[in-house]
Amino acid sequence: MHHASAPSPSGGQTHTFGPPSSVGATRPPDATDSSSIRRTAVERGMVTPVLIAEESAGYAPTDPYVRRFWIPIVGPGAVADILRLTAAARSGRPLRFPLHLPTLIAEGLVARSGASELAVRRTVPRLNAVQAKRLPPWLRLLHQRHLATRALQDV
Repeated sequence: MHHASAPSPSGGQTHTFGPPSSVGATRPPDATDSSSIRRTAVERGMVTPVLIAEESAGYAPTDPYVRRFWIPIVGPGAVADILRLTAAARSGRPLRFPLHLPTLIAEGLVARSGASELAVRRTVPRLNAVQAKRLPPWLRLLHQRHLATRALQDV
């Protein structure tokens, strides 16, 4: 395999562009290799998400509305947590404690229902007025248009 070379501005040496050299390379840490884990690392506990029995108006967690309008409010990691929590609640399986749980609780997307249980909605609600005001102006306008279009469809 041939790699490109370029002259160095600091003399006549050339630098080779290509994959890194294997000199001094080490193998990646194995997941079972406990020596590669920080001493301060703490394993996240398990939590069991449970779907709230009551039906609520809103959007399916996979609806484009959730990605477009909720990501600017809670962030992509929190939206990914919502998707994982909803899927786990539907299948009845536990999962690791979500990293963005405080944000999800603060925004009313998830509620604690016990020491190791989380109440998860079947649908993600639309943004309330305060949340919509936190959107950038151009996205706030898109949100208003979306709500107006949806209101016409519901009539």
